[in-house]
Amino acid sequence: MKTLVIFPSFLFIILSQSILSQFAFNYVDSIPVIKSGSQLDMPWAGGLNYAQLSDIDYDYDGDMDLIVFDRSNNQIKIFENRQLSG
Repeated sequence: MKTLVIFPSFLFIILSQSILSQFAFNYVDSIPVIKSGSQLDMPWAGGLNYAQLSDIDYDYDGDMDLIVFDRSNNQIKIFENRQLSG
């Protein structure tokens, strides 16, 4: 009788752990974010922990662009300086 209770319980525990480990993360940055009626240009540009900021003319257009290096995960992000007419 003990075997009829212990074996299904053991099987349930093992199978439930394998189901929980099947989680996958999909990074999607194409979702538009709207604040106060206007769409934000770069809403998903955060997540910097130990940022080092530098200005450089990255695209050789004569204006300074922002380069951010995150030391925690060795990630480089480049923010282009675009002049708005008007």
